[in-house]
Amino acid sequence: MKKLLLILFAVVLTTSCSKNESSAIVGTWSSDFSVSFEGQEEQSSKDEWKFDSDKMGTFKKFTNGDLKSSTTFTWSQSGEKYTVEYVEGRSNDVFKIVKVAGYTTLEDSNGYTAAIKE
Repeated sequence: MKKLLLILFAVVLTTSCSKNESSAIVGTWSSDFSVSFEGQEEQSSKDEWKFDSDKMGTFKKFTNGDLKSSTTFTWSQSGEKYTVEYVEGRSNDVFKIVKVAGYTTLEDSNGYTAAIKE
């Protein structure tokens, strides 16, 4: 009888726990780069995506450390693909999470690295 109660308790416990909806994409991802032309100052740029667990997020674009644009987005997951739908200012993106040289990266639909997880 004790074994039956123990089994029932274990079944109830495992079925009553909520499923962890956490996703690998949740967090901050960024892409930093800089360019310099002969005789001119170096220009830096940073794109930053912040994915929240509530399927919302923000995208920010910085130039030389100054915020140049910002928009919000919603995101969804289908298999390995993450679709990002921006409120304004950008075309929608489709990403895949890939491990490259020890880094966790966002790869765009063309196979290019779009950002690295911070």
